[in-house]
Amino acid sequence: MQPLRLPDGVPTSIHVFQRKVDLRAPLPATDWTLLAPAERERALRFGQHADRMRFVCARAGVRQVLGDVMGIRPAHVVLETNRHGKPQLQVACAMDDALHFNVSHAGEYVLIAVSTDRHVGIDIERRDATLNIPELEPHILSDAEWRADMTQRPRFFDCWTAKEAVLKAIGIGVAAHLRDLSVCLPDPSNDTPGGGHYRLVIEGMASPGVSACRLWAPKGYAAALAWIGTD
Repeated sequence: MQPLRLPDGVPTSIHVFQRKVDLRAPLPATDWTLLAPAERERALRFGQHADRMRFVCARAGVRQVLGDVMGIRPAHVVLETNRHGKPQLQVACAMDDALHFNVSHAGEYVLIAVSTDRHVGIDIERRDATLNIPELEPHILSDAEWRADMTQRPRFFDCWTAKEAVLKAIGIGVAAHLRDLSVCLPDPSNDTPGGGHYRLVIEGMASPGVSACRLWAPKGYAAALAWIGTD
């Protein structure tokens, strides 16, 4: 796992790791052995090898990162999911309820965010030129974003990753709340680690003090990080 340099202003308790996955290779045996039986069954249900590879490498990567933080073997990291499907540490395994993580994968990349003192959310998306963006926008953009001048409307994939990361940090269902969140994006031409913090407006729910920023991403991808609270 490769640690990523984060933008200025991100709490020092947060770390992000990136893994590039060879989607044409066989499933890594060392990763496969780290998965729980239920995860292996889920992996085998994927119809496409690429989907199976991303899932296996993501779950194994989470155990490797958390094992390093907790000082235990990756195989001893026990995961479960909350009612929204977000992976989390099993209570009996956590030892420290301030340890949080989140994972996302797309294309050839897996991103893992971990924090020792706050909830985090992360998202990466491939800028897929074959997607019908006008068809997707009504499901993603808020009313305020629709009313914004076309020249100031956020780039679609930047907006999407920011919203997913924020909602994952809050811990609520992503699909049901994408249109409740409005995102003011930074200059998309500024890809330096020091830039890229977002301004957020969340409709219809109490804001838990969430912050978000754009992450450096490989060419052809967009990525974002979100966290609860400030230092």
